[in-house]
Amino acid sequence: MAYASAAECKQYLGISVSTDDTLIDSLIERAQGIIDSYTGRTFEAETATKYFDVDHVDGKYLYLYGYDLLGVTTLTNGDEDTTAITSAHYKLMPRNETPKWAIKLDDDTDWELYDADSEIVVTGTWGYATTAPYD
Repeated sequence: MAYASAAECKQYLGISVSTDDTLIDSLIERAQGIIDSYTGRTFEAETATKYFDVDHVDGKYLYLYGYDLLGVTTLTNGDEDTTAITSAHYKLMPRNETPKWAIKLDDDTDWELYDADSEIVVTGTWGYATTAPYD
């Protein structure tokens, strides 16, 4: 889903024919890329898997530098067994706002990275919001 649809743009511009729909779609995609690049974030949610190494860990915190997180589907530790960490053992930070910028483990759980190449794997919903916000 784009920030705007071709139908919305055509309605705004008073266009009723479908002759330029491909061009309009291309321009919407380019405009969305410019917005994302300028602001340094994506305003539209996507389900994806991201990988984080030891440089993102500080004590109990996994900092999600450069990524906005909305929710976690699975969180996998960087140990040799790729152990899943259940939601009972972590909190998303900040607690009462979105997007999230870190995952904080509870006192009884630790990040485990068994070597320099191991990674913590976060699968979830990424983006600034579930739908693009108004300007």
